[in-house]
Amino acid sequence: MAGWRLTLRDALGLGLVAGSIAAAPPAPRPAPPPSLTETHDGSALDLHPRADGSLEHVDRKAHFTGIIRPDGRAQLEDRPAIEPLVDDPRRVAQFLRDLGDAIARPGGPDPPSPPADPHTPDPYDPRGRLDAATDRSPPGAGSLGPAPIMLGVGVRMGGLADMLLRRGQRRHTKAKQAFLEQTAPMRDQMARDHEQRRQRTAMLQLGRELSTVWRDPARSAAERRRALFLLWDDCEELARDEGDDGRREGGEQMRRRIEAFIRRVAPPGSDDAFDPLELSRLNRSRHSRQRFDPYAAPRADPLELAPTPVEDPERDRSSHPQ
Repeated sequence: MAGWRLTLRDALGLGLVAGSIAAAPPAPRPAPPPSLTETHDGSALDLHPRADGSLEHVDRKAHFTGIIRPDGRAQLEDRPAIEPLVDDPRRVAQFLRDLGDAIARPGGPDPPSPPADPHTPDPYDPRGRLDAATDRSPPGAGSLGPAPIMLGVGVRMGGLADMLLRRGQRRHTKAKQAFLEQTAPMRDQMARDHEQRRQRTAMLQLGRELSTVWRDPARSAAERRRALFLLWDDCEELARDEGDDGRREGGEQMRRRIEAFIRRVAPPGSDDAFDPLELSRLNRSRHSRQRFDPYAAPRADPLELAPTPVEDPERDRSSHPQ
């Protein structure tokens, strides 16, 4: 049987082929972290609840705290300046790291100089300079004058500091803008939920207030009617182009409820009903764009308003027979 020789080239070729066959498939890339808006409980953004019901996010790199109020409003607060303690030599390294962060922090004051050793004279104090008359140096000084204080230097570095500050401002502004943009959907939902809760509470309070006003024995019938009109006129009124559908609908529901209450307790033709002259006078004093007319049929869309004509008492009197 003829001999078979394995050359170095063949061995290398076989090794490469075997290695390619035995190589494990590459591990799948990890999924990206969830977006800050995928959850409304704040977990994706590292938001922490506070005692007042708001959520808090602390960004230590950008030196700001983001607060989201229960009604969806956002508030950004710059974190306080760093105050390193460098009186202990073991903290020198930490002080230098914090010093670099302070230079890049926009708008923040320079970190205070480390406390000086009370036993080391100040080289800038005239009382501590070399006394030429007696040829005596202050304690701790050599032939070249006082020993330098290594950490007794400021952080004013001219163009370098300005460049770092500008860079820090851009970075921190981007971080704040990212916080606002990525929490916008969550804050919008929080604002809608808050408005719904507010409207439910206001509707319950309105029912009690209407009953209290109408049953007040200290007021005359005219005063009670005017109080009902003022409640109607104070309801929120927004046009379609003003955006907030929830607030607009809530204000309209409260107006319709007040009008329904008036028709029930002071129907047309009754002794307590609004007189046409009274309605005309009240409409001249109103702040709302809508006209106050509780006895008219409800509008299909009360916010599609036409210019209010000048009220004619005789026409109003004929439109509401006594």
